[in-house]
Amino acid sequence: MPGLDPHPLKHPRGHQAPSPAGAERWPYALDLFDHGYLWEAHEVLEQVWKELPQRTPERDLAQAIILAAASLLKAHLGDDRSAKALCTRAVSLLLRVPPATARAHGIDALRLVADLERALRGGAWPQLRPLS
Repeated sequence: MPGLDPHPLKHPRGHQAPSPAGAERWPYALDLFDHGYLWEAHEVLEQVWKELPQRTPERDLAQAIILAAASLLKAHLGDDRSAKALCTRAVSLLLRVPPATARAHGIDALRLVADLERALRGGAWPQLRPLS
C-alpha cells in the first residue's frame, strides 16, 4: 500500500526498477494487481491505456482495471464513497468489454465484476488472473 509498504519497483537503495515496455506491460500490470500492488498496477496500466486507440474494447478494459485498482485503494484507505463511485465506473466499463477481449488477457470480466463488488462489502480482494 502506498505510504505503508515498501515500493515494489524500487531497489532498497532508491533505484527504480524499469517498467517493461510494449506488450509486456499488460501481464506485468496484471501481476502487480494480483499481488496487491494496486497503485503500481494503476500506473503501468495508465501507460498502456494512453497508447491504445480510442474507443476500443481493449482500452475500455485497461481503464476498467485502472478504476478497479483505484476503487480498492480508496476502500483500503476508508473512503467508501469514492470507492463505490470508482467501482460503479469500473463495472460499467467491464460490462461493455466483449468477453473475448478480456479473455485474451486472461481475465473473466463477469467474475471480476462480482469479485470487485464483493470486495467493497468486505470480502477478499479480486484476482484478475487467479494465482495457481
